[in-house]
Amino acid sequence: MNELLWLLVGIIVGGTAAWLVAKFKFSGNNGSASELKMERERVEDLKAQNVEFKKDLETERTKVIELNNNLASTEADYRNLQERLAEQKQELKSLQDQFAVQFKNLANEIFEEKTKKFTDQNKTNLSEILNPLREKIGEFEKKVELSSKENLQYSTALKEQLVGLKELNRQMTKETENLTRALKGDSKAQGNWGEMQIELILEKAGLQKDIHYFKEKNFKTEDQQNQRPDYIILMPDDKAIVLDSKVSLTAYANYFDAEPDRQVGLLKQHLDSVNGHIKMLSEKKYQNIHDINQPDYVMMFIANEPALTVALKEDQDLYEKALDRNIVLV
Repeated sequence: MNELLWLLVGIIVGGTAAWLVAKFKFSGNNGSASELKMERERVEDLKAQNVEFKKDLETERTKVIELNNNLASTEADYRNLQERLAEQKQELKSLQDQFAVQFKNLANEIFEEKTKKFTDQNKTNLSEILNPLREKIGEFEKKVELSSKENLQYSTALKEQLVGLKELNRQMTKETENLTRALKGDSKAQGNWGEMQIELILEKAGLQKDIHYFKEKNFKTEDQQNQRPDYIILMPDDKAIVLDSKVSLTAYANYFDAEPDRQVGLLKQHLDSVNGHIKMLSEKKYQNIHDINQPDYVMMFIANEPALTVALKEDQDLYEKALDRNIVLV
């Protein structure tokens, strides 16, 4: 660039000088000495300006060279700075990666430590809770197993007793049918016979008089009236059942032996007799005796099962009617 500038200046100066010489030659024949002098002075001024211009140009050239050197230095510094910045970025990224790894490791260590501590604490807490519970469950299982064995033994014994009672009842029914004719028309004999059947059943069941049951035990009502139920049977847990015997065999025996045309009336008499016994027993209100712990009903025992079956068949609501009066027919 500097060489091109010098070439341009030289062309301008050379052209100007050539023009002046040509002009001088051209005017040498026609011009005066004064004009020649003036032209020479101009040439000298131009030479002086050219020298001054060269100096300025040299100065500018020096500045340009200095600026170029500064620019090269600046560019080198810029490249160095870029390289340093890239290195610092790489170092920063490396540090960030290291910090991330260290933070992750630290977080994992803290989490594992807390998890282990939490697990150990939970194991301790669960052990404190589950150990007593495990002991209680073990005790409960032992009690359930013992209770199951006892219930099984009790159920077996009860089943045997029920089988014995069923057989005894079957025998008593046969005996009752055989005795029916002998008891016809004698209410007192029928009542004694019914009580005898009750005591036979209780004795066969292994119950002892005045220990497990009481006969005609006297109780006082609130108005000091005497109440003497036929039987008080003691039950577990200080409970008791009132059992009263009512025998209705006269009409039933006649019904059993009568011709079909007379059976309708005799069956009605038998049913009236049973209803009369229910009404009579209900009016005694044995279920209100406060000296014993009993249900709010009384059991009415009819010794002859066929007699009770015939009555229930004739009046299908008989059992419910008795219940309405707090009487259970057995």
